[in-house]
Amino acid sequence: MFYQVLVKNYPSFSNQTFTYYSAETLPFGSRVLVPFGPYHQVRQGIILYPLPSLEESSLPLQAEMPKEIHSVLTTTPQIQQKHFTFFQFASLYNLIPIHSIFLRSGLFAAQWNPQTFYKIHFDQFDKLQYFRQKKLLEDFLNKHPSGFTLPKIQKALKIRKNSTILKKLETLGIVDKTYQPSQGSLPCEDSTMVHSHQQSAIYLLNGYTPNQRLEYYLRLIDNEYSNREVLIIVPNSRVSKLYKKAFRNKDNVEIESRDRIFEPQKIFNLLIVEDSTSQEYRLEVPFYIHIEKMCMMRSQELAEQILFGSYLPSVLNYSGIKHQNCTHIQSSTLPKQPLTAPEIKFLDMKREIRDHGYSIIPFSIQKTIQQTLQNGKKVLLYMNRKGYYNSSLCTHCGYVMKCPVCNVPLSYQPITNKLTCRYCGYAHPRTIKCPECQSPTIVLRSPGTNKIEDFCKLHFPTAHILRIDRSSPNHTIEEIEKSNLYIGTQKVFQELPFHTIESVVFLEVDSFLNTPSFSSQEKVLQSITHLYESLMVEDQLRTLYIPTFAPKSELFRSIQTRSLRYLYETELQARKDFHYPPFVDMMEISIHHKEQQVVIEKTKELKEQIKSINGITIVSEKLLVGRSPHGIYQSSIVYRTSNAIEVHKELALHLDETNKTTGIRVHIRNLE
Repeated sequence: MFYQVLVKNYPSFSNQTFTYYSAETLPFGSRVLVPFGPYHQVRQGIILYPLPSLEESSLPLQAEMPKEIHSVLTTTPQIQQKHFTFFQFASLYNLIPIHSIFLRSGLFAAQWNPQTFYKIHFDQFDKLQYFRQKKLLEDFLNKHPSGFTLPKIQKALKIRKNSTILKKLETLGIVDKTYQPSQGSLPCEDSTMVHSHQQSAIYLLNGYTPNQRLEYYLRLIDNEYSNREVLIIVPNSRVSKLYKKAFRNKDNVEIESRDRIFEPQKIFNLLIVEDSTSQEYRLEVPFYIHIEKMCMMRSQELAEQILFGSYLPSVLNYSGIKHQNCTHIQSSTLPKQPLTAPEIKFLDMKREIRDHGYSIIPFSIQKTIQQTLQNGKKVLLYMNRKGYYNSSLCTHCGYVMKCPVCNVPLSYQPITNKLTCRYCGYAHPRTIKCPECQSPTIVLRSPGTNKIEDFCKLHFPTAHILRIDRSSPNHTIEEIEKSNLYIGTQKVFQELPFHTIESVVFLEVDSFLNTPSFSSQEKVLQSITHLYESLMVEDQLRTLYIPTFAPKSELFRSIQTRSLRYLYETELQARKDFHYPPFVDMMEISIHHKEQQVVIEKTKELKEQIKSINGITIVSEKLLVGRSPHGIYQSSIVYRTSNAIEVHKELALHLDETNKTTGIRVHIRNLE
C-alpha cells in the first residue's frame, strides 16, 4: 500500500507530506523510518493516510515509483485521528508547521541515531559459496538468526564499514539492509487514553487570588475528579514548584508548562490553565500560541473540560461569558479567606510636577519609599522595561530621535554615551540640539530598570537594592531575603515572595497605556491586576502606587470606582466597531534575510499574493522594519481575517514559496 508520511526535518506551512510504499498494512499514526532526498538520508516519519493506489494520492503523480519505507519503528499509533484534527487546527490557525508541533510534543524524537540493521534470508545460503570466508559467514549468520547490526559483524569478522563483503551479501540477496533507532532514543510508546463520554465544557474562575484558586482546585479535584485524570498548566517554574508540592500525593494530577497541551499521549477529564492572562504564556519559545484559543479547540476536539483561572478574565473570555459560550463559576462555590485588599493610590503627575518638579521617581513617592524602608519594610518598583533610557525627545517641539533604518526611538547607552538602536545597532552621538527646531531641548525619557537602579543607589544609599529583569541572573533566596528595595520587570512574579512586600510602585504606566496597540489597555489592566492580587494578604493593608498623567482616564476611573464591567463592555464594543480581536484574527508576518533588497522584493511579492486571497485585509505594511545586530533585515505585514483556517490554507502555500529562497526566514505572530 501507499502512505502519506509526514517526514521529520522538513517543516512547511502547508504541511506537505510524501508518498511511500510498504508491503505491510500500517495504521494511522505509526512511526517509521524512510529514505529522504536524493541521497536517501534516513529520517523519522509518521504515517498519516493510507492510499490503496498511487492514483488516489492528492499529490501530483511522481515521475518514478515512491520509495519504500525502510522499517517500521512501531505500529502502536502515536497519534489518533482526533488528535491530528486538533494539530491541524493549531497549525493552520497559528501558521505553525505540524512538524514543529510534532517535534515539541515528542512524536518526533529530538535526538536519535539510526543503526544499520541487516535481516537474513536463510533460503539464500547456497550463495555463500561465492565467498572465501564462507565458513566464518555461515557461523556468524547462524548465531544471529533474527538479524544483526553493523558493529556486530565488523567486530566478529574484523571488517571495515565500507567492506565489499556487506555489499556483496546485499547484492546476492542473502541479507536486506534496513535501519532501527538506537536503544532508548525514541519517546516512550506507551500512551494512556482516558475513555470518557463526558461533554466538552469551558469554565471561568475569576475574582480570587492565586492561593484561593489553588485551594479551590484542591477541593474540586478531591470532590469531583479524585479518580479522573487532571492536567494543570502553569505559567512559570515558581508556580510549578508550589503546585507540585500541593498535589504531591495525587497521582491523577499532572503539573506542566503550556506546551503540554500538544502532547497527545493522554486525554484528560479536566484541564486547568492557572493564571490564564499571564504574559508568560505568550512568550514565543519555541513558537507563539494563543493559549486560551488552543485550549478551547482541544476541549472541542478531545471532549475535555477546561477551567481558566485568573483574577480578571481576558477580553476573549469575557466575550465568552457574554455570549454564554462558557460557564462563570459563582463566588458562593468558592472558599472564603480573610484577605485584605491593597489600596490603590493614583498620583496625578501634572500636579506633582507643578508642585515639586520632575523626577524619575516622583518626589512624593520618594518620601513614602524612604519612610517604608526606615520602618523595616520592603518596596518594589515595577517597570516592565529594562535598560537605561529608551527614548529621547524635544520638549519644545516634540521631535523624537529615531533610527533612520528601523524607525524606532533610539535608546541611550551610558557606556558609549550614544543613542543606539536596539534592533540594528545604529549609533548617533548624544546631543541636546533638536534637529527639527534647533532648540537645545533634547532630553532623555522612558527610563528602564538599569537607570532606576542607578537613581535608587544615589537617593537611597542605605537600601539593599536588587534588580530583577531578563538581563540579570537568577538570584538566590539569600539575596532576595537580604534586599529591601526591588526593581524589576514581570520577571518579579517568578522570583519575589510578595507577602513580604509592603508597597509597590508601578512606574511609567502611561508609556505602556499609550502604546499604539488595540490591546494596550487590556495589558495594562492585567499588569495592575497581577500586582493587586499579589499584594492581598491576611490582616495587613498593602499599597499600590500608580503615578500617571491621566488619573481620570477611562481605565483608571473604572479601577477606582470598581466598575470594570462597563470597561469590558466599552472595550468589546470598540473592538467590534474597528474590527479587532476577538471579532477577527490579526496576524503579523515578518520576513528576515541578510540582504536588504531581498527582504523588500519578497515582501512586495508576498503582499500582492495576500491581496489575491479572498477574506483577508492588509492592515499595515513596513517594507523594512529594521536590521538586527547580527545583520539580518526584517519586514512586516499585518493583516486581519474573520476566517483564519480557510484563508491560511491558501496563504500557507505562498509562505512556503517565499521560504524556499536561500537564507529567508518567515515568522508569524498572532496579535492579541
